[in-house]
Amino acid sequence: MLNYYLPRVQTTKGSFVALDVESGTPNTNSIMYTLNRINKAGYTPLLYTSKSYASGRFNLQQISYSYPLWLAEYPDYQLREVPYYGMFPSHNNVNIFQFTSTYRAGGLNGNVDLTGLTKAGYKGYK
Repeated sequence: MLNYYLPRVQTTKGSFVALDVESGTPNTNSIMYTLNRINKAGYTPLLYTSKSYASGRFNLQQISYSYPLWLAEYPDYQLREVPYYGMFPSHNNVNIFQFTSTYRAGGLNGNVDLTGLTKAGYKGYK
């Protein structure tokens, strides 16, 4: 899959490429391999998942030592326009917190950028 998709990424080198891990039978080694390949291809990798999904499936702590995390946690599937920090996924290297699964077209993206990761844009954030 990486041999197929990485050459087709059309954003500039240094931009963010998120690995979305929400299903299947992932393990720490396969996730690290993929993030390393994204990095070697010249992009800034980050892992998108939820802390609750990762628990018992792979070592989120190990991954967070090398790569930024974009973690989603929310109490339900209702539209939330403000973050509900009662579900905040406290963890090392959380850069983006997604607080809702339901978005409003043209106005709500449901993420909180905690470190300025998205504001760094394509300026070579590492």
